[in-house]
Amino acid sequence: MDLFLISFEVLRGGGHDWQPHLSAVTSVIGSRTPIDVFNDSGCVSDALHVRQGLEFLVVNVLWFDILACISTGRAPQLPYKCWLDVDGLDTANLMGCQSWILAVIGDIASLKQWKDENRSKGSLSVRELASRAHEMEVHLEKGIERIDATTEAMDSNPQVRWVSRVFALAALVLLHVVVSGPIPTLPEIEDAVARGITAIQSGPCSSRGLVWAICVIGSMSSGGAQSFFEDLLTGLVRDSGRFGNSAAVLKILRKCWSKQKTSSIDCAAAMSELNMCALLI
Repeated sequence: MDLFLISFEVLRGGGHDWQPHLSAVTSVIGSRTPIDVFNDSGCVSDALHVRQGLEFLVVNVLWFDILACISTGRAPQLPYKCWLDVDGLDTANLMGCQSWILAVIGDIASLKQWKDENRSKGSLSVRELASRAHEMEVHLEKGIERIDATTEAMDSNPQVRWVSRVFALAALVLLHVVVSGPIPTLPEIEDAVARGITAIQSGPCSSRGLVWAICVIGSMSSGGAQSFFEDLLTGLVRDSGRFGNSAAVLKILRKCWSKQKTSSIDCAAAMSELNMCALLI
């Protein structure tokens, strides 16, 4: 029921009411281990259907929990790595994004929380921050290289390859923002944003399922790149009949862009100023 209510809130563009439902469902899942959930004694005749239903449930909860990081500013509530390591649990089939990318996004959110906590205590080690971030950056770049090396002849699902590439590049933008701050003119952020735009433009279908990545990449865009995201989201809002949260993303991006002349803010700060906490899925 909580998953249904989360989806309903997102469908109607809700900016707040999804959080209690996500907390409830993550609490239930978090009280169990993957072994508890997926242990199959073989005594149930429809065990395969039961497992498929459980996989669908867990993947959706992980998807919501991890991507909520840019809205809540905190690390995922679930131990996402052990769940994503479950044999046969493939987020690509259900969400279009490869599991390893979701894991890295969770790591980046955890890094941000670690940075914020240590900075507030006056004990932030810039060296350790840079070291942790470098490992994640290398992991992302190698993963993107693997995606790019996959030819159409080798790939049975080009949409998964496209979505995964876009999300990986959005994660790269997010990582640079966590480490260096929301500064669109930084060379590493400019480069990741440009690569993200190229990836989005190469898509075989609608960008409706990319709103999280579009928000992360678009929030750090500048100059003519902003027109690209303005046109993209205006089209998504028009085509969706105002269902979903494309309109919320457009508001967030416009707020980020309006601040660039005097200061820069990220997605979470923009949502705070807008009195919004949208789940961007």
